[in-house]
Amino acid sequence: KMALNTLAKMATWNNKHLPQNVRKSIAAMHEKTNNLNSILTVAWARRIMLVLMAVGGGTGLVYFGMPLNIGNIKFNPYINTSLNALMEVPAIAAGTLLLPITDRRLLVSVSSGIYALCCIICSFVSNGWIQIVVELTGFLAVCMTFDLTYVFCLELFATEVRSVVVAMLRKAIMAGAAIAP
Repeated sequence: KMALNTLAKMATWNNKHLPQNVRKSIAAMHEKTNNLNSILTVAWARRIMLVLMAVGGGTGLVYFGMPLNIGNIKFNPYINTSLNALMEVPAIAAGTLLLPITDRRLLVSVSSGIYALCCIICSFVSNGWIQIVVELTGFLAVCMTFDLTYVFCLELFATEVRSVVVAMLRKAIMAGAAIAP
């Protein structure tokens, strides 16, 4: 009820009216129990959750798979591992700085595209220095996607079902990690 009032107030500030389907969707989600069924019975919530789980699975695969495959890069594995660890900090900083000024969906999509492209390029490049630069760029992008996916997930769902949604995202990420080569 409080969420509907807030949305209605925001709509009037923008000289708009809150559509009936939004009212019905929120009311339907609120009436149901606060578990996985309440997410799966509302079409838009189910669709968003499935997309988030797909993104989470792919991100988990690459996020945990890249460090496991460091030995395949023609570079010193100890230095490479250290550089990968150092890439976490700028990834978090970049994500934090970009969140307020860009669209979340665009940011997650672009960073996912960058790490996917870097993974493909890295498999075809044989020069050690080029390979390490491409791998570090991909790892920076996947770290950013990893962090942003949780933020995106938290912002999309109501407080009542948020813990279930984050748990499902975590399961998808860990499933991706489990199948990492």
